[in-house]
Amino acid sequence: LVGLSALAVPILSALYGTDASAGMLQVLAFAIVWVTLVSVTSSILQAAGKVWLPVVHMIIGSAVKIVASYIFIGMPSLNILGASVSTVLCYFTIAALNIYAVMRTTGFRFSIKDFVLKPCVASVMMGIVTVAAYKVCANVFPGGRIGSVIITLVCMAVAAAVYFAAVFLLRIVKKDDIKMLPKGEKLAEIMEKRGLVKD
Repeated sequence: LVGLSALAVPILSALYGTDASAGMLQVLAFAIVWVTLVSVTSSILQAAGKVWLPVVHMIIGSAVKIVASYIFIGMPSLNILGASVSTVLCYFTIAALNIYAVMRTTGFRFSIKDFVLKPCVASVMMGIVTVAAYKVCANVFPGGRIGSVIITLVCMAVAAAVYFAAVFLLRIVKKDDIKMLPKGEKLAEIMEKRGLVKD
């Protein structure tokens, strides 16, 4: 979501030849994480027999979106951008309710440090480098649609490399996660020796 938000201007310019809606995309990018969590947690609740809970939570989220849209779109400083803000709030509400329900139903608990703080730090690191790369590329490559395509591809490659490196430097990935990959056992051993993964 950080990468999409940071590269909203070149992405839209590359796809549509204009960046008029960059502000909306920058806000909507923050809905990605909540949409993903809604999908995963809804599946968990349905598998646990709580079939109707995700539906109830979606109804609540829809109510939040309606109220938020009415409030924010009516604000001159936001206008249509308020629709994007209300969408983010909608999915955040559903995700929060789903996560709470999953924790109550399954008894699952997670580490805030490992599951929230570290990924956020990695994302911020990626975002800072991506913005810097975009500013450099904007001065190097020509303008227009072709230039936007080149800038987008270069910055996406930089963002992916930085996030990949940050994930292992912060030791977010566990040894068991690596083992699930093809030839993961051998790869996990190598990475463990170099201190890149933890048990």
